[in-house]
Amino acid sequence: MRRTLERLVREAAGLRALPPPLDAAVTRLEESTWPEAVTRWSRLTPSGFPVELTIGGDAFRWTAEVAPPEVADSARLDLAVAILVAHGQAPDPALAGALRHAQAGAGLRFGAWIGGRESPARAGSSRLKLYAEIPPEFPPPGLPVPSSFPWGLLPYGARARMLGVEPARGRTEVYVRLPEVDPLDLLPFLHATGHGAALGAVERGLADGLGRLRGRRLGMSVARGSDGATELALFASARTLFPAGPAMLSALLNGMVNGMVNGMVSGTVNGMVSGAAGTGAWRAGLVTLGLDPEGRSLRTSVGISPGTPARTGKSPRIGVGAYSCPDARPRGAMDV
Repeated sequence: MRRTLERLVREAAGLRALPPPLDAAVTRLEESTWPEAVTRWSRLTPSGFPVELTIGGDAFRWTAEVAPPEVADSARLDLAVAILVAHGQAPDPALAGALRHAQAGAGLRFGAWIGGRESPARAGSSRLKLYAEIPPEFPPPGLPVPSSFPWGLLPYGARARMLGVEPARGRTEVYVRLPEVDPLDLLPFLHATGHGAALGAVERGLADGLGRLRGRRLGMSVARGSDGATELALFASARTLFPAGPAMLSALLNGMVNGMVNGMVSGTVNGMVSGAAGTGAWRAGLVTLGLDPEGRSLRTSVGISPGTPARTGKSPRIGVGAYSCPDARPRGAMDV
Protein backbone atom coordinates (compact mmCIF):
# COMPACT_ATOMS: atom_id res chain seq x y z
CA MET A 1 0.00 0.00 0.00
CA ARG A 2 2.73 2.47 0.92
CA ARG A 3 4.64 2.05 -2.32
CA THR A 4 1.49 2.56 -4.39
CA LEU A 5 0.58 5.70 -2.45
CA GLU A 6 4.11 7.10 -2.61
CA ARG A 7 4.04 6.75 -6.37
CA LEU A 8 0.71 8.54 -6.61
CA VAL A 9 1.88 11.37 -4.33
CA ARG A 10 5.03 11.75 -6.41
CA GLU A 11 3.10 11.90 -9.67
CA ALA A 12 0.24 14.06 -8.39
CA ALA A 13 2.14 16.59 -6.30
CA GLY A 14 5.83 16.16 -7.03
CA LEU A 15 6.56 15.19 -3.41
CA ARG A 16 9.39 12.74 -2.85
CA ALA A 17 7.97 11.48 0.45
CA LEU A 18 4.63 11.30 2.20
CA PRO A 19 3.90 14.24 4.53
CA PRO A 20 4.60 13.07 8.14
CA PRO A 21 0.94 12.93 9.29
CA LEU A 22 -0.02 10.97 6.17
CA ASP A 23 3.00 8.72 6.60
CA ALA A 24 1.84 7.99 10.16
CA ALA A 25 -1.68 7.25 8.93
CA VAL A 26 -0.33 4.74 6.41
CA THR A 27 1.74 3.08 9.15
CA ARG A 28 -1.37 2.63 11.30
CA LEU A 29 -3.28 1.14 8.39
CA GLU A 30 -0.46 -1.24 7.42
CA GLU A 31 -0.46 -2.63 10.95
CA SER A 32 -3.98 -3.97 10.39
CA THR A 33 -4.75 -7.50 11.53
CA TRP A 34 -6.89 -7.74 8.38
CA PRO A 35 -4.30 -7.02 5.66
CA GLU A 36 -6.48 -8.58 2.97
CA ALA A 37 -9.15 -5.91 3.58
CA VAL A 38 -7.17 -2.78 4.36
CA THR A 39 -6.87 -1.47 0.78
CA ARG A 40 -10.52 -1.98 -0.15
CA TRP A 41 -12.86 -1.44 2.78
CA SER A 42 -13.13 2.31 3.24
CA ARG A 43 -16.14 4.46 2.36
CA LEU A 44 -13.77 7.32 1.65
CA THR A 45 -13.10 6.42 -2.00
CA PRO A 46 -14.94 4.63 -4.82
CA SER A 47 -12.45 1.75 -4.79
CA GLY A 48 -12.45 1.35 -1.00
CA PHE A 49 -8.83 2.53 -0.68
CA PRO A 50 -8.40 4.24 2.73
CA VAL A 51 -6.57 7.36 1.45
CA GLU A 52 -7.64 9.99 -1.07
CA LEU A 53 -5.46 12.74 -2.55
CA THR A 54 -6.91 15.98 -3.87
CA ILE A 55 -5.28 17.91 -6.68
CA GLY A 56 -6.16 21.44 -7.67
CA GLY A 57 -5.80 24.89 -6.17
CA ASP A 58 -2.67 26.16 -4.44
CA ALA A 59 -2.01 23.24 -2.10
CA PHE A 60 -1.83 19.45 -2.03
CA ARG A 61 -4.50 17.86 0.18
CA TRP A 62 -5.15 14.37 1.46
CA THR A 63 -7.76 12.53 3.54
CA ALA A 64 -7.24 9.21 5.33
CA GLU A 65 -8.83 6.71 7.63
CA VAL A 66 -7.57 7.13 11.19
CA ALA A 67 -7.36 3.40 11.91
CA PRO A 68 -7.52 0.03 10.11
CA PRO A 69 -10.81 -1.76 9.38
CA GLU A 70 -10.93 -3.85 12.54
CA VAL A 71 -11.32 -0.70 14.71
CA ALA A 72 -14.96 0.10 15.48
CA ASP A 73 -16.41 3.20 13.84
CA SER A 74 -17.53 4.45 17.26
CA ALA A 75 -13.87 4.67 18.36
CA ARG A 76 -12.62 6.69 15.41
CA LEU A 77 -13.68 10.17 16.51
CA ASP A 78 -11.60 10.04 19.69
CA LEU A 79 -8.64 8.64 17.73
CA ALA A 80 -8.88 11.48 15.21
CA VAL A 81 -9.12 14.12 17.94
CA ALA A 82 -6.06 12.61 19.66
CA ILE A 83 -4.07 12.84 16.41
CA LEU A 84 -4.89 16.54 16.02
CA VAL A 85 -4.03 17.16 19.68
CA ALA A 86 -0.66 15.45 19.21
CA HIS A 87 0.10 17.85 16.35
CA GLY A 88 -0.79 20.93 18.38
CA GLN A 89 -4.04 21.50 16.44
CA ALA A 90 -6.63 20.44 18.99
CA PRO A 91 -10.32 21.01 18.16
CA ASP A 92 -12.30 23.11 20.61
CA PRO A 93 -13.12 20.78 23.56
CA ALA A 94 -16.77 21.87 23.60
CA LEU A 95 -17.12 21.09 19.89
CA ALA A 96 -15.41 17.73 20.31
CA GLY A 97 -17.80 16.97 23.15
CA ALA A 98 -20.80 17.94 21.00
CA LEU A 99 -19.59 15.60 18.27
CA ARG A 100 -19.21 12.72 20.73
CA HIS A 101 -22.74 13.36 21.98
CA ALA A 102 -24.08 13.46 18.41
CA GLN A 103 -22.45 10.12 17.56
CA ALA A 104 -23.38 8.33 20.79
CA GLY A 105 -25.65 5.41 20.05
CA ALA A 106 -25.91 6.30 16.35
CA GLY A 107 -25.56 3.77 13.54
CA LEU A 108 -22.27 5.09 12.19
CA ARG A 109 -20.98 4.40 8.70
CA PHE A 110 -17.43 5.72 9.07
CA GLY A 111 -17.13 7.66 12.33
CA ALA A 112 -14.29 10.01 11.50
CA TRP A 113 -11.49 10.72 9.03
CA ILE A 114 -8.49 13.03 9.17
CA GLY A 115 -7.15 15.28 6.44
CA GLY A 116 -4.13 17.44 5.75
CA ARG A 117 -3.29 20.45 3.62
CA GLU A 118 0.33 20.79 2.52
CA SER A 119 1.31 24.28 1.37
CA PRO A 120 4.44 24.56 -0.80
CA ALA A 121 5.26 27.80 1.02
CA ARG A 122 5.41 25.91 4.34
CA ALA A 123 7.14 22.65 3.47
CA GLY A 124 6.86 20.03 6.19
CA SER A 125 4.00 21.82 7.94
CA SER A 126 0.60 20.13 7.67
CA ARG A 127 -2.64 21.92 8.48
CA LEU A 128 -4.87 19.13 9.77
CA LYS A 129 -8.62 18.67 9.53
CA LEU A 130 -11.09 16.45 11.35
CA TYR A 131 -14.03 14.98 9.43
CA ALA A 132 -16.71 13.71 11.82
CA GLU A 133 -19.93 11.90 10.97
CA ILE A 134 -23.02 13.75 12.24
CA PRO A 135 -26.77 13.09 12.33
CA PRO A 136 -28.74 13.99 9.18
CA GLU A 137 -31.04 16.63 10.68
CA PHE A 138 -30.82 20.43 10.35
CA PRO A 139 -29.53 22.43 12.01
CA PRO A 140 -26.82 20.00 13.06
CA PRO A 141 -27.35 19.66 16.83
CA GLY A 142 -24.78 21.18 19.16
CA LEU A 143 -22.63 22.55 16.35
CA PRO A 144 -21.39 26.14 15.94
CA VAL A 145 -23.94 27.30 13.38
CA PRO A 146 -26.18 30.33 14.11
CA SER A 147 -29.81 29.40 14.64
CA SER A 148 -30.74 31.94 11.96
CA PHE A 149 -28.74 30.14 9.25
CA PRO A 150 -31.12 29.37 6.32
CA TRP A 151 -30.96 25.56 6.32
CA GLY A 152 -34.68 25.49 5.57
CA LEU A 153 -34.02 26.92 2.10
CA LEU A 154 -32.12 23.83 0.98
CA PRO A 155 -34.12 21.51 -1.32
CA TYR A 156 -36.39 19.04 0.46
CA GLY A 157 -34.51 15.83 1.16
CA ALA A 158 -31.13 17.45 1.90
CA ARG A 159 -29.30 15.66 4.70
CA ALA A 160 -26.30 16.61 6.79
CA ARG A 161 -23.53 14.02 6.56
CA MET A 162 -20.38 15.23 8.32
CA LEU A 163 -18.64 18.17 9.91
CA GLY A 164 -15.16 19.32 8.98
CA VAL A 165 -13.13 21.04 11.68
CA GLU A 166 -9.90 22.89 10.85
CA PRO A 167 -8.55 24.25 14.17
CA ALA A 168 -5.61 26.14 12.67
CA ARG A 169 -8.04 28.38 10.76
CA GLY A 170 -10.92 28.38 13.22
CA ARG A 171 -13.05 26.98 10.41
CA THR A 172 -15.96 24.53 10.48
CA GLU A 173 -17.67 22.99 7.47
CA VAL A 174 -20.97 21.13 7.24
CA TYR A 175 -21.17 18.61 4.39
CA VAL A 176 -24.64 18.03 2.99
CA ARG A 177 -26.00 15.36 0.69
CA LEU A 178 -28.53 16.81 -1.74
CA PRO A 179 -31.41 15.04 -3.47
CA GLU A 180 -31.40 14.86 -7.26
CA VAL A 181 -32.19 18.46 -8.15
CA ASP A 182 -32.00 21.09 -10.83
CA PRO A 183 -29.11 23.40 -9.80
CA LEU A 184 -31.54 26.32 -10.03
CA ASP A 185 -33.40 24.81 -7.06
CA LEU A 186 -30.42 25.93 -4.97
CA LEU A 187 -30.94 29.62 -5.77
CA PRO A 188 -32.98 30.50 -2.63
CA PHE A 189 -30.23 29.10 -0.40
CA LEU A 190 -27.48 30.67 -2.52
CA HIS A 191 -29.11 34.11 -2.39
CA ALA A 192 -29.64 33.86 1.37
CA THR A 193 -25.95 33.06 1.92
CA GLY A 194 -24.58 35.78 -0.38
CA HIS A 195 -23.86 33.48 -3.33
CA GLY A 196 -26.68 34.50 -5.64
CA ALA A 197 -24.38 34.94 -8.65
CA ALA A 198 -22.27 31.81 -8.06
CA LEU A 199 -23.98 29.56 -10.61
CA GLY A 200 -22.90 31.87 -13.43
CA ALA A 201 -19.32 30.63 -13.12
CA VAL A 202 -20.53 27.01 -13.06
CA GLU A 203 -22.54 27.61 -16.24
CA ARG A 204 -19.44 28.96 -17.98
CA GLY A 205 -16.92 26.54 -16.51
CA LEU A 206 -18.54 23.13 -17.03
CA ALA A 207 -19.10 21.33 -20.29
CA ASP A 208 -22.85 21.65 -20.95
CA GLY A 209 -23.02 24.28 -18.20
CA LEU A 210 -25.57 23.76 -15.42
CA GLY A 211 -27.14 20.99 -17.48
CA ARG A 212 -24.16 18.82 -16.55
CA LEU A 213 -25.38 18.89 -12.91
CA ARG A 214 -29.09 18.51 -13.52
CA GLY A 215 -30.60 15.34 -12.09
CA ARG A 216 -27.30 14.12 -10.68
CA ARG A 217 -26.44 13.24 -7.10
CA LEU A 218 -24.66 16.23 -5.60
CA GLY A 219 -23.19 17.24 -2.30
CA MET A 220 -22.61 20.67 -0.84
CA SER A 221 -20.28 22.02 1.81
CA VAL A 222 -21.11 25.08 3.90
CA ALA A 223 -18.01 26.47 5.59
CA ARG A 224 -17.83 29.26 8.14
CA GLY A 225 -14.61 30.84 9.33
CA SER A 226 -13.84 32.63 12.56
CA ASP A 227 -14.85 35.90 10.84
CA GLY A 228 -18.35 34.57 10.14
CA ALA A 229 -17.92 34.50 6.35
CA THR A 230 -19.66 31.69 4.48
CA GLU A 231 -17.98 29.63 1.75
CA LEU A 232 -19.85 27.12 -0.42
CA ALA A 233 -18.82 24.28 -2.70
CA LEU A 234 -20.64 21.64 -4.73
CA PHE A 235 -19.48 18.03 -5.07
CA ALA A 236 -20.17 15.28 -7.58
CA SER A 237 -18.41 12.03 -8.30
CA ALA A 238 -16.32 12.02 -11.47
CA ARG A 239 -18.28 8.99 -12.66
CA THR A 240 -21.56 10.84 -12.09
CA LEU A 241 -20.38 14.11 -13.59
CA PHE A 242 -18.59 12.65 -16.63
CA PRO A 243 -20.08 9.14 -17.03
CA ALA A 244 -19.08 8.72 -20.66
CA GLY A 245 -16.62 11.57 -21.18
CA PRO A 246 -13.26 11.06 -19.43
CA ALA A 247 -11.81 13.66 -21.83
CA MET A 248 -13.94 16.27 -20.05
CA LEU A 249 -12.37 15.32 -16.75
CA SER A 250 -8.95 15.37 -18.38
CA ALA A 251 -9.58 18.94 -19.54
CA LEU A 252 -10.65 19.91 -16.04
CA LEU A 253 -7.54 18.35 -14.52
CA ASN A 254 -5.23 19.93 -17.06
CA GLY A 255 -6.75 23.30 -16.26
CA MET A 256 -5.80 22.82 -12.61
CA VAL A 257 -2.21 21.77 -13.19
CA ASN A 258 -0.94 25.31 -13.66
CA GLY A 259 -2.13 26.16 -10.16
CA MET A 260 0.09 23.53 -8.54
CA VAL A 261 3.55 24.70 -7.60
CA ASN A 262 5.08 21.29 -8.22
CA GLY A 263 2.65 20.61 -11.14
CA MET A 264 2.03 17.48 -13.12
CA VAL A 265 2.81 17.11 -16.80
CA SER A 266 -0.14 16.69 -19.12
CA GLY A 267 0.85 13.14 -19.98
CA THR A 268 0.61 12.13 -16.33
CA VAL A 269 -2.80 13.73 -15.99
CA ASN A 270 -4.12 12.06 -19.13
CA GLY A 271 -2.73 8.75 -17.98
CA MET A 272 -4.49 8.99 -14.66
CA VAL A 273 -7.77 9.95 -16.28
CA SER A 274 -7.50 7.00 -18.65
CA GLY A 275 -7.01 4.76 -15.64
CA ALA A 276 -9.96 6.37 -13.89
CA ALA A 277 -12.19 5.70 -16.87
CA GLY A 278 -11.64 1.96 -16.69
CA THR A 279 -9.78 -0.39 -14.38
CA GLY A 280 -6.38 1.31 -14.51
CA ALA A 281 -3.97 2.29 -11.78
CA TRP A 282 -5.80 5.40 -10.56
CA ARG A 283 -9.41 6.34 -9.97
CA ALA A 284 -10.97 9.77 -9.81
CA GLY A 285 -13.40 10.34 -6.95
CA LEU A 286 -15.13 13.58 -6.01
CA VAL A 287 -14.99 16.65 -8.21
CA THR A 288 -15.21 19.83 -6.10
CA LEU A 289 -16.65 23.03 -7.54
CA GLY A 290 -15.85 25.97 -5.26
CA LEU A 291 -18.52 28.65 -5.61
CA ASP A 292 -17.45 32.26 -6.06
CA PRO A 293 -20.03 34.63 -4.46
CA GLU A 294 -19.54 37.05 -7.36
CA GLY A 295 -19.78 34.33 -10.02
CA ARG A 296 -16.48 35.38 -11.62
CA SER A 297 -14.51 32.14 -11.38
CA LEU A 298 -14.89 28.44 -10.67
CA ARG A 299 -12.39 26.80 -8.31
CA THR A 300 -12.06 23.13 -9.12
CA SER A 301 -10.28 20.13 -7.64
CA VAL A 302 -10.49 16.35 -8.01
CA GLY A 303 -9.93 13.54 -5.54
CA ILE A 304 -7.83 10.63 -6.76
CA SER A 305 -6.88 7.30 -5.25
CA PRO A 306 -5.20 4.08 -6.36
CA GLY A 307 -7.52 1.71 -8.15
CA THR A 308 -8.01 -1.70 -6.56
CA PRO A 309 -9.54 -4.93 -7.87
CA ALA A 310 -13.20 -5.62 -7.24
CA ARG A 311 -14.05 -7.47 -4.04
CA THR A 312 -14.65 -11.17 -4.13
CA GLY A 313 -16.24 -13.27 -1.43
CA LYS A 314 -17.15 -12.12 2.05
CA SER A 315 -15.32 -9.45 4.02
CA PRO A 316 -13.96 -10.17 7.51
CA ARG A 317 -15.69 -7.03 8.75
CA ILE A 318 -19.20 -8.44 8.98
CA GLY A 319 -21.27 -6.35 11.37
CA VAL A 320 -18.85 -3.42 11.57
CA GLY A 321 -19.33 -0.14 9.68
CA ALA A 322 -18.99 -0.36 5.93
CA TYR A 323 -18.84 -4.12 6.03
CA SER A 324 -22.09 -4.71 7.86
CA CYS A 325 -23.31 -6.30 4.63
CA PRO A 326 -21.13 -9.01 3.03
CA ASP A 327 -21.65 -7.49 -0.42
CA ALA A 328 -21.40 -3.82 0.64
CA ARG A 329 -19.71 -1.57 -1.89
CA PRO A 330 -17.69 1.47 -0.84
CA ARG A 331 -18.85 4.85 -2.00
CA GLY A 332 -17.41 8.33 -2.12
CA ALA A 333 -17.43 10.74 0.78
CA MET A 334 -20.66 12.50 -0.16
CA ASP A 335 -22.51 9.17 -0.42
CA VAL A 336 -21.86 8.03 3.11
